[in-house]
Amino acid sequence: MIKKAKVKRKRITPHGLRHTHATILLNQKTSVITVAKRLGNTPEEVYKTYGHSDDQADKKAATVFSSMISI
Repeated sequence: MIKKAKVKRKRITPHGLRHTHATILLNQKTSVITVAKRLGNTPEEVYKTYGHSDDQADKKAATVFSSMISI
């Protein structure tokens, strides 16, 4: 799978898979509560650890809002 995905790392740790799992779910708009339950964390911990993965959604929200108030 590593070769097929063209991952540059030779070894993927279980911890790395945990982060990948959480990031994929969040990017697919899965509820933070659901992700937290799957990871055994609180929603606050998920936001703290994976908040960076929502940067694209934040930029999109800003664009949508900006286009709605443009004259």
